[in-house]
Amino acid sequence: MEYKYLDQLTDTTWLVQELASDSQYVTKKIECIDEMEANVYFNKMISYQKLKHSFLVPSKHIYIKWDEEDSAVYLCIISKYMPKGSLGQLLMSKRKDIQWLEKTLLLKWTGQLIEVLVYMHRQNYQHKRLNTNNVFLSENDTMCVGDSPPALRSSIKPGSLKWLAPELVDDDASPYGFSYDERSDIWSLGCIILEMATTGCLTDTGFLSLIYQLRINTEVLSKILKEVEAQYGSEISDLIQSMLRLNYHQRPLAIDLCYKPIIKDSLALYDSGLLKELDIITDDQDIIATKLSRNKFSVVEQCEVLKHLIQLLQGNDSISLKPVLQELIIGLSIAKTSSSNLICESLRVLHYGSDIDLLLSSDRYTDVFSLCIAAIELHSSDIKTVNSGLSLLNDITIKGHAGANNKLLSTGILLALMDTSKRHKESSCTLELVFKVLLNLVKPMSVLNASVSGEMVELTLSSLSSHIESSSLVLSGLSLLWESCRSVDVLTRITSTANNINLLSRILHEHIQNTDIILLVIKMTILICSEKDDLFFALVDLKVTPNGVAIIIGVIKHHALHEEIMEQTLALINIMTKHAHVDYHCLTTVGIKIIYYCHVSFSYTNTCTHTPLYYIYLHTLYSRDQTRADPEWLDGDIVKLYKFKLEKGIKRFCSWAA
Repeated sequence: MEYKYLDQLTDTTWLVQELASDSQYVTKKIECIDEMEANVYFNKMISYQKLKHSFLVPSKHIYIKWDEEDSAVYLCIISKYMPKGSLGQLLMSKRKDIQWLEKTLLLKWTGQLIEVLVYMHRQNYQHKRLNTNNVFLSENDTMCVGDSPPALRSSIKPGSLKWLAPELVDDDASPYGFSYDERSDIWSLGCIILEMATTGCLTDTGFLSLIYQLRINTEVLSKILKEVEAQYGSEISDLIQSMLRLNYHQRPLAIDLCYKPIIKDSLALYDSGLLKELDIITDDQDIIATKLSRNKFSVVEQCEVLKHLIQLLQGNDSISLKPVLQELIIGLSIAKTSSSNLICESLRVLHYGSDIDLLLSSDRYTDVFSLCIAAIELHSSDIKTVNSGLSLLNDITIKGHAGANNKLLSTGILLALMDTSKRHKESSCTLELVFKVLLNLVKPMSVLNASVSGEMVELTLSSLSSHIESSSLVLSGLSLLWESCRSVDVLTRITSTANNINLLSRILHEHIQNTDIILLVIKMTILICSEKDDLFFALVDLKVTPNGVAIIIGVIKHHALHEEIMEQTLALINIMTKHAHVDYHCLTTVGIKIIYYCHVSFSYTNTCTHTPLYYIYLHTLYSRDQTRADPEWLDGDIVKLYKFKLEKGIKRFCSWAA
């Protein structure tokens, strides 16, 4: 294609004529830092070129050109010529003459700009540079939005683009950083509507000053919006205020704006096709079913609909939403690679659905299970999505049949879950969820693969050590280990080192008042020490801080009235007394204190279930005492107390035995 240059419009744009057709176009040359930047912008403009809408300026040709004379690389864009100029030029003329824009035009153009944003966002295209100099007037006075490559983020200076959303500006005044979505365009559109609505009351300088201040404090709007309200009504001023919120999460979506009465009236001014859609979608169920159509609605819009679905699931009529949930499952299975935000919200919806038994059939459990794993693996770096998937996995594996879980376990899910725990080893919440899911899956299994079980034990023990302060994580991890101990491989791995006994002692010390944790630790300690006698040395090593014996005393002090804990504790102590190689001095000196606390707690009843263990312990310790040649190191008063308790204890034990 060949073009003839007719006129230079700006520093970077020229009016050209295509020789083959005599049609006029605008050529824009954008100098790029290098070829890499040119390619990035080229791809961005190719995406824009694919958009087809009557309110978009069509691009005819896009190419990269190397200019030898300037020794520079340019991105060149040839687009349709708009002879009536930009909206910015029109508003500047109005502002110069202090003229208000006609209300009909304001409403009509607002509707057209919202409609084109709805279209772009549904194509998952964010403009991010929307401003009145990029919006043009067609020959029939309709809005036509153009696009051009953005400046590099690093080159954006505060205020250099007056319509730019706060979250897109590298500015200390903006607390929202570089996190953004399509609602950044809503801010820009709000600025455009504000500019159209203030031509009769603000100068160019006054308007620029206003929108600069808006990025820091939107309260500066209040005064000027009173004048806007007086001229155009409260609906326009309320609309502007809703769009110009610093936190982009609080701004409406483009499609949400269409449901406002004033925007419906605006769309009616030019018989917008959107009106048919708005009339068809009447109730919540229709809205949800329609908006979950993957190819038509934007990711952010679908996320907002899913949040609304969660609210409906918490209501009284939740059963009627079962078909919607089933469609959601099907949609997710087709679009497993969707954005992490969309997957995350979808998993949250399914989680609520399973909570209220909307997902009833076992085959649906399997489908959802597979989707959760796909989400966790495909979006493994996004902890929010991972946790949503794990939460749902925990819910459905609790409710799933043992046979179904057995089948799922054989698919390699254990390895996927352990990979997740490795990737997010710093997150106690993620690790806790992994432990819970593994526990639900391991419970019905009698044997685990040796390599898998070994890795699972190491990861669990490591996580317990790193997050020992988290009671919920510790409880989940210990529960998993306890259930897994039915496997010989797991038990062998746990008993492989005395460090694991020391870890259990640390857990006892850290969570001395948590009855659930205490009970699990003592049960595991009995099991471990029963498997390997030499592990008793680690338990009673007084050089270790905290040492096991001192902690056992603490357990008895805190839980003397808890029958199951005391029964397990005394069983452990009883086993300890039978090991001749365990330090006798430790057992007798510290043991007397244990006897004292036990006696104080149990002397009120003869029917306590752990009374036999208490007296067996007394008898064993007494028998070992008789073999000592020189007990002079024992304190006299303690010996007297010990003998008194022992004699009384033996009598009560004999009475009980009879």
